[in-house]
Amino acid sequence: MRTILILILITAGLQMMCSSSATTNQSKGISVEDILKKIQKGEDVYVNGATFLEQLDFTQLASVLANVNYYSIAVNSQLTFENCTFKEPVVAYRNESGKQYACHFQKGISFMECTFRKDVSFKGANVQGLANFAKSYFEQEAHFEGATFQSEANFSNTIYLKDIFFQQARFTKSATFMQANLGGIASFQGCQFDGNLQLGVCEFHEYADFSKVHFNGGCFADYGKFHAKAMFTNATFRDRADFKGCEFNQLAAFKGSAFYGNTRFNESSFKEGLDLRATRFIYGAPETRSLKIEDRSKIELENAQYNSYQPIDLSQL
Repeated sequence: MRTILILILITAGLQMMCSSSATTNQSKGISVEDILKKIQKGEDVYVNGATFLEQLDFTQLASVLANVNYYSIAVNSQLTFENCTFKEPVVAYRNESGKQYACHFQKGISFMECTFRKDVSFKGANVQGLANFAKSYFEQEAHFEGATFQSEANFSNTIYLKDIFFQQARFTKSATFMQANLGGIASFQGCQFDGNLQLGVCEFHEYADFSKVHFNGGCFADYGKFHAKAMFTNATFRDRADFKGCEFNQLAAFKGSAFYGNTRFNESSFKEGLDLRATRFIYGAPETRSLKIEDRSKIELENAQYNSYQPIDLSQL
């Protein structure tokens, strides 16, 4: 009995020590205020394993008027957060009384293996260096509308529980979302991808909208899963387009799109229809080997063409 009591006390003591250590580390660890001060001094920021209880708001930094009611905030520091948890919003864009504040990150930003409990907003941001969000977990909405990524952008192995917004964003180099899992609506309307886009093995649980996107590099979406509607309407594919082995569980629409490179739908499955109306395959008819279409009456091919003028018919699918 004495031995058991001693073990209980030792265990309780260890727990208190761990709790005390955690509290001490939290109080002595870097705070949001410390981070903003380092940025103001132009110092790089590196944080590993921290939990932030306050909002991280980059728009609180000094700004300059760049246009009518539009203020730019220059961040000259390299920002690296690894294995961190943000319990309040992360903000790089603010609209206040008609005045917009957006951040210009002149170096890279990295949020690797981070957890975001609240909304994340990099709307209108300009990132000159690497943007790395690999293996991060977004519990609320993620906003990147109108953002410009001037170097590589890495969103691979990310998980999104809510909607994500990338409308009108521009990626001047390669962008990867490989193995991303998107639980909410994915909005990429009007994006421009100047380098290769990797969407391989992505899983879209809700509506995925890539309408009016300019794919100036290759688009590689091999083995992706689209559980809801997938819209690639009025898009331009300037290079190779790979949709090999994809699963489209609802309507897949490519209406009005133009494919200028080699296009592959080999081994893909379409359960609720394929809309290719007014779609043009400039390079030649798309590859459709081992295509799986459950209801061929739901294929729409009106005015679909390849080689600029030859119509596509069902026998080619």
